Amino acid sequence: MRYRIPAVAAAAGAALVLAACSSGGSSSSGAAAGAGSNAGGGTTKTVNLKVACAATLQQLPFDIAKKNGDATKAGLNPQCVQVQTGPAQSAALLSGDLNVAIMTPANLFPLLDKKQDLVIFAGGWSTNYWDILVRKDVSLPDASQGWQGVMKDLQGKRIGVVARGGAAEGVAHALFQQAGLPADAASYIPTGLPNTTLAALQGKAIDAAITFEPGVTLGVQQGIGTEPFSIQKGTGPKEMVFADQVFVASRKYAEKNKDSLCRLTKTWDAGLQYVQDSSNASAVDAEAASFLGLKPDQAKALMDRNLSFFPKTSALDASTIDPSFAFQQKYGGAKKAYTLSDIGVQVCS
Repeated sequence: MRYRIPAVAAAAGAALVLAACSSGGSSSSGAAAGAGSNAGGGTTKTVNLKVACAATLQQLPFDIAKKNGDATKAGLNPQCVQVQTGPAQSAALLSGDLNVAIMTPANLFPLLDKKQDLVIFAGGWSTNYWDILVRKDVSLPDASQGWQGVMKDLQGKRIGVVARGGAAEGVAHALFQQAGLPADAASYIPTGLPNTTLAALQGKAIDAAITFEPGVTLGVQQGIGTEPFSIQKGTGPKEMVFADQVFVASRKYAEKNKDSLCRLTKTWDAGLQYVQDSSNASAVDAEAASFLGLKPDQAKALMDRNLSFFPKTSALDASTIDPSFAFQQKYGGAKKAYTLSDIGVQVCS
């Protein structure tokens, strides 16, 4: 293919895994490492924070904020930790090698089900991580009936998923079930990352795919596939539109280090504000191309499609996060529908 995407893999129950950042150690208490300037013009001790970073669209605001000096202004030294898989990220968080994990509810609920005392303190994405792409030459005679008709047309077809038993397959199962069809109404083929998934579509090894960005944008842009409905845009099942990225720490760490975590959210918010300022559109497109390894036209198309999915701030919103756990209980196997009243923590006063 003609583009590069970040190294991402998936395992059972994992919707997002992280890579492409240098790792660095720091004390888990967020010990002072220097001095930065605060908004009032004074100085504040800089704190270290071990954060799971990744070259993904969802983390573009953080990348921009760091390059714009917003982390330094907040007195934050974010030390990116490289973790290659969802389970590796979870292990790093539980061992203390990572202070902050950035994951989807599909990553988090297995840990909560095992009674790990973890909390959510922020979020950075307002819609589902996954969407559907159908090979361009696949006939969809019932598409006029909406997404339910499309799923009816996909019965018996070959659906590409990142890995068997993983989150993408769970999304496909839920789509069929919500359309009143069996979860196993199609054959599921592991196709991996967006680049190999697009290759499988182009080679007619699969008929459709559940994938993530930049796969959807590039598939449509390059004429490989179509998007007959969009989970992310809300033209699919309404039950599947929820905030699908959460910032996670142990409860013990969060309670003792609220100031450090607040600095992270303020840095992230500065990036969100920059991304959403229309006067920065050209600069954002250019940084997206550099950060994600895309061509300029690909980056622009990606941002045009996804800009509205970035929330205004990283502040917790029960109306968008709680439905994600309700979905996981119904379709993903979570033992309960966790809510922010159970696992949410406010880190900025």
